[in-house]
Amino acid sequence: MKALWIVLGGLVMAGPAMAENWSQTWTSNSEKQDFAYALVERTDEGGSLVINGSENDRNAVLKVRDRTDGTFVWIRNGKTRYVVRDAESIAKAREILAPELELAKTSGELGKLQGGLGYAQSKVGVEQGHIGVRQGQIGVRLAQIGLERIGLEPKSSRAKELDREEEELQEEMEQLNRAQENLGEKQTRMGADQSKLGEVQAKRAEDHAEVYAKVRTDMKHYLRDSIGNGTARPI
Repeated sequence: MKALWIVLGGLVMAGPAMAENWSQTWTSNSEKQDFAYALVERTDEGGSLVINGSENDRNAVLKVRDRTDGTFVWIRNGKTRYVVRDAESIAKAREILAPELELAKTSGELGKLQGGLGYAQSKVGVEQGHIGVRQGQIGVRLAQIGLERIGLEPKSSRAKELDREEEELQEEMEQLNRAQENLGEKQTRMGADQSKLGEVQAKRAEDHAEVYAKVRTDMKHYLRDSIGNGTARPI
């Protein structure tokens, strides 16, 4: 089964003098393990990583980054790994990878929306749980009141106290029932929104498959040309 997933995030790397901030875009496809590539770009504050490959590929890229300076392209073809440091060749790789990076960013933004909606759903669920606990407590107390009434004179002071308490509890229960109903409707609406976002995500994944395939093919041609002109060095 095909599994394509994308991770966007920030990394803070401890350097000799100060921390470095790195942004990361990592795409992984379980069906495409024979070829992987990455673009590592350094800045004064840290840098950015664009990686398409497995977790092992990501770790390999990070090792190269940590023991070298400057910007570079990393490619794995089968078991052979290459690094390109030529500025003109790096610019070409950046151009090839641009569509994939843009898709990763939009997918990441949609994922954030889904995550935020999921968090809101969980908060509503917690609130529903609290209301449910209170409803249970009221139910127990109402049952106790019913038992205590047995044998009491209807007009006795204790019976009247129980009547007032029962009336207050029933009113509170009605309010809780309305609140629970409103939360249930809210949960239903958010569930529908989550489903719609999931459908959009799935549709985008299908639409993006062609873009990822083209970038992959272009990067293979890029490696062939880079090997031919000597800018790709095996490591």
